[in-house]
Amino acid sequence: MNKKFKLSIIIAFSVLLFLYWLALAVTNTKAHMINYWWQAGLAVAVVLFGIFGMISAKHWGWLKSGVGQGVFFISLGLIMWGIGQAGWTYFVIKDPSQQTPPTHILDVIYSSSIPLWFYGMYKLSQATGARYGLRSPWAKIGVVGLILVMFAISYYLLVVVARGGTAYFQQPFWATFFDLGYAAGDAINLTLALAIFGLSWKFLGGRFKRPILLILLGFAVIYLADLLFSFYDGKGQYYNGHWVDLLYLLMAAIFAGGLCLLDPAAAHHAASAAQQPPTPTPAD
Repeated sequence: MNKKFKLSIIIAFSVLLFLYWLALAVTNTKAHMINYWWQAGLAVAVVLFGIFGMISAKHWGWLKSGVGQGVFFISLGLIMWGIGQAGWTYFVIKDPSQQTPPTHILDVIYSSSIPLWFYGMYKLSQATGARYGLRSPWAKIGVVGLILVMFAISYYLLVVVARGGTAYFQQPFWATFFDLGYAAGDAINLTLALAIFGLSWKFLGGRFKRPILLILLGFAVIYLADLLFSFYDGKGQYYNGHWVDLLYLLMAAIFAGGLCLLDPAAAHHAASAAQQPPTPTPAD
């Protein structure tokens, strides 16, 4: 399965789901079964995108190379998120009276994507030659500071604005834990990705830059999506098919596009420049 075919499928699925969502938005359709089937379509798309990423990882030798490990774990994170989305769809179809499923099992599945994405990003940064970014003490201080700033913004929006301050902590512990956990995990991933790749930009092979930019954008979109979902859900304004759901589709498409652009045939030259040739030699 070559890169162009995978990218065509990703674009086709994304456009179809966008048009589906647009029809829901134009007709102001809420809390209907058609909304829940859109969520099912999103689950299928994300899992499929993750599988496409796995195919790219295979061309890099799976876990035998640094790029292979990076692509594998980012793809696995997509698949786990898609499985969580499939579970979400099951619960809302089973009980349409609840727009958000009450079980935290789904939160465990969804949140498992965060450490997988982090590890994949870390391995990818090593393999592409972006390994010098955090050696400076000032860089490390800057990273910690940016994480704290992003978490403070998330805390203010989720706790103070959306839920009226201290009343937020009167809800069950696990609800608070996962709510803030998503914000913290996404903030850490995005900040470290920006730091590692931003501070090491000159060390990156030229043909790696476009897919790396897409992956960075993916981390930014998932941070924004999780933050806005928690915000609107906290204010009781979220429904299935909300415009925030479109951000999750965008996140999946961006990640998938970045992983497909890390096609070994296109990136072989960049890998050589970074002194990290893929093993074994890929073949579409």
